[in-house]
Amino acid sequence: MTDVAPDVAGPVIGWRAWAVTREHGRHRLRSVVAPTVWEPGVALAARCLRPRFRPWRRHAAPAESCECGIYAADLSGALEYARNAGGGYFSSMRVFGSVALWGTVAEHEHGWRAEHAYPAEIVVPAAAFPRRRGPSTLAAVEHDLASYGVPLRISDDPAELLELIA
Repeated sequence: MTDVAPDVAGPVIGWRAWAVTREHGRHRLRSVVAPTVWEPGVALAARCLRPRFRPWRRHAAPAESCECGIYAADLSGALEYARNAGGGYFSSMRVFGSVALWGTVAEHEHGWRAEHAYPAEIVVPAAAFPRRRGPSTLAAVEHDLASYGVPLRISDDPAELLELIA
């Protein structure tokens, strides 16, 4: 066996969008397209969601022959995805941010698919959370998302928000 140095010594940092959902009375990050909730303090481990349709084809994620894995892109790609996924950059109950990816990381045309991930920074557009009383007020979202233990940025102004992360 030959010892081979890894291509990358640390995590790959990408950007992604998340939906904000309520789980057990707390706001949590959730994948926009998959039923996957990101728990605070716990690295997300990728798994292929296709085996429920074809259980004989189980494999580790990300697999070269599949589309599985935890996705991230460059900032412009993540913002484009957030915009197209929900009717504007700052659609209701959506946030975005940087994410650390590690383990097996496959590069693809629009970014990366990874084996493990955890948020590195969460950016909350205030416009994504209606100013009303109730469980999803901006203050409640800010309080709950702080439990991820990563920098949290909030802005009322989309132009200012984009400058913050530039």
